Amino acid sequence: FTTAMTATEDTSQTGEASACIYQVSPHDGLAPMQILAVNGDQAAATFANYTGGNEGAVPLPGIGDKAVHSPGQASFEAIKGSTFCAVSLGAGNNTHYAGMPSPDANGNLSDAAAVAYAQQLAPLCAMIFAATGAH
Repeated sequence: FTTAMTATEDTSQTGEASACIYQVSPHDGLAPMQILAVNGDQAAATFANYTGGNEGAVPLPGIGDKAVHSPGQASFEAIKGSTFCAVSLGAGNNTHYAGMPSPDANGNLSDAAAVAYAQQLAPLCAMIFAATGAH
């Protein structure tokens, strides 16, 4: 990515947890891509919170210890060790990023296209996992 990123630390976390939200800009005006990172004792609970109500979540191989996404959506949630990482593509797939296939009229991608694009975004979480020493 050659666009600017801004980071905001969430100081509401307590204990050994820390959270940071990265926002990618510029974007197409609908909503920016956001990357949420939570490191520490709240990572597992955050992963469970994000994925627990998503009955249709599909495993996304090759990202962290475990990663999931919703069918047709390139946004995903991943965890590795005690680090959680979520990549959210603004207003679902309606926000278009370079290299991303165009969604259909309902804002969905084919699942193969969603997985392929999520895999392109995976290095963002890999860098967070490496920076936190997740293993």
